[in-house]
Amino acid sequence: MSDMEDESHSLGIKKKPDSHKSFHGRDPNPGNDLWKDGLICAFEYVRGQKKSVKSRSSSYITDRLDANGPRSRTHVSSDGLMEASSIGLDKNKHSDPSSVNVLRDSAFGASDDDRESQVLQVGQSKKYEGSHWLPIGWTRISELVQAVQVDAVWSSHQFEFETSEDDFTVADLAAPYWERPAGPIWWCHVSAGHPTVEAWLSNAQWLHPAVSLALRDESRLISERMKHLLYEVPVRVAGGLLFELLGQSAGDPLVEEDDIPVVLRSWQAQNFLVTVMHLKGSVSRINVLGITEVQELLSAGGYNVPRTVHEVIAQLACRLSRWDDRLFRKSIFGAADEIELKFMNRNHEDLNLFIIILNQEIRKLSTQVIRVKWSLHARDEIIFELLQHLKGNGAKILLEGIKKSTREMIEEQEAVRGRLFTIQDVMQSTVRAWLQVEVRKLELQELVKMFQHEAETHAQVRKRNNLPPTAGDAFHGEEDYVVIQ
Repeated sequence: MSDMEDESHSLGIKKKPDSHKSFHGRDPNPGNDLWKDGLICAFEYVRGQKKSVKSRSSSYITDRLDANGPRSRTHVSSDGLMEASSIGLDKNKHSDPSSVNVLRDSAFGASDDDRESQVLQVGQSKKYEGSHWLPIGWTRISELVQAVQVDAVWSSHQFEFETSEDDFTVADLAAPYWERPAGPIWWCHVSAGHPTVEAWLSNAQWLHPAVSLALRDESRLISERMKHLLYEVPVRVAGGLLFELLGQSAGDPLVEEDDIPVVLRSWQAQNFLVTVMHLKGSVSRINVLGITEVQELLSAGGYNVPRTVHEVIAQLACRLSRWDDRLFRKSIFGAADEIELKFMNRNHEDLNLFIIILNQEIRKLSTQVIRVKWSLHARDEIIFELLQHLKGNGAKILLEGIKKSTREMIEEQEAVRGRLFTIQDVMQSTVRAWLQVEVRKLELQELVKMFQHEAETHAQVRKRNNLPPTAGDAFHGEEDYVVIQ
């Protein structure tokens, strides 16, 4: 596996832009041989050849800079850095250590984003032809993590984690400090609980021990806010971003399998992203469609392919939230429609039993709708925090779209709750009217029985008065004796 992976990676680095066309048409799941032992998918971003395109306004800007004098003239080198030419500078000032440090920091200390912004200021833009995401396996991941810059204090300190309720959170143990993006761009997505993944995260010297534990143990609190909000929000710790993304594993409709919630414990630092998927139930087959779509997007390539880990995070959040909304509408909001149709299309069923069954379904559905409400509010807070931490216009546009769709889903959820309450009110009114009719029927039946009883009694009296003549009737009234009956 290692030979094949190294060969594929080296080919991906050395490919020309012409060979990138064949990459677009390959299988959407190209990592069947690489992705195993708990590794769901992993990609490395391979930047293509750099091509600088000079805009029409660059000459105008340069002329304006030249007009200000020889001291302010700038020059853009081929590698995209701005070189300041100071023709009229004094030699003593040029040899000043402070000025040398300033020039050195401006030339070598700027990040890639800063360099690109400086180039854009003088009218040039960078374009990379043939950039794509290359599938990688455990061997290449091991090489990448060795290049991760870590704090030497992590290995010297011993961190002991107890299981009591008064434990410190990850934010308490992993002191925050800032690290600028550096190194290769890559994303690794693994399955929690697999022995290979557990060993890999446990022995990761490039991870803070508290962060490593948080990725492996989903019950470990990230911050104190979890105790009050009942959901985790992103926090900046140990030079990176520790956060959760919520999603669902779609169940098999052929066997009526339920959708199982999933939690993506994620760690982003420098230029890499590690996501660990935790299942909140047992499933026969993991089917997180949002992650599958991102995997296919990176494999297929194209113009809209993410170019930074921040854009990968935004794509994951966007696809997971979209599929959450679809599954919510299908399984929960659609169930409210079915209850309404059942009530409207009833025929001659026993209304009392029918209402009891529908009330049980409504109570169960109301609980699910409330869970959807809290899930949507949690997503809204997570996206709000991610907007504060992630950079790039592409990532922010995706996150703003998620925020808008989440607000729409909250309104739709409130409408579904209102419909359920309306159905219950109509059902109670119907039951009340039905009971009134039944009581009136019973009263009429009692009245009929009473009249029937009186009629039967009257008939018996008349029958007794119309008895046939007996032997006593033969005696006449003038006789001097009395017949005692």
